[in-house]
Parts: sequence; structure tokens; C-alpha cells
Amino acid sequence: MVTAPHHLASQAGLDVLKDGGDAKGALDNYRRSLLIREKLAAEHPERPDWQRDVSVSLSKIADVLNDGGDGKGALDNYQRSLLIREKLA
Repeated sequence: MVTAPHHLASQAGLDVLKDGGDAKGALDNYRRSLLIREKLAAEHPERPDWQRDVSVSLSKIADVLNDGGDGKGALDNYQRSLLIREKLA
């Protein structure tokens, strides 16, 4: 599977926010990205790569929540991510 350069750049930018200490900014942007990815995945269920992208966004959100001490929120997002990955397997 080929990953588009704009996807890599946007993901890297979000990771910089998270790693640079702006967890709130990263979380806000990860959530905005998730909304876009969920919309695309819903409109194109035949695209497993877009389904996977939703799973990745959920995992990234879970990482930030976990780092911030929100274990329940992190677990909820990790579980949603896992459900998608299980369907794709």
C-alpha cells in the first residue's frame, strides 16, 4: 500500500504537536482528522486503507489521552481501533 505524501506530512505535523508538549492542540487536530477519515471511510467502505486510517486516528487519540491520564478515554479509543483492525484482518 502506498501512503500519500500529504498524509505523511499531516501525520508528522500532529506528532510534532504531541511530542512538543501541545497535547491539547494535538488532540484537537487528531479529532478533526478522525472526522474527515470517518466520513471518507463511510462514503467508501470498499477502501480498506481508509478504514485502517480511521483505526490509526483512534489509536493516536488514545495515545494522547493515555499520556494525559485519561485511561478510560484511551481504552475506549483503543477498543474502537481494535474492532476496525479485527474486521480488516
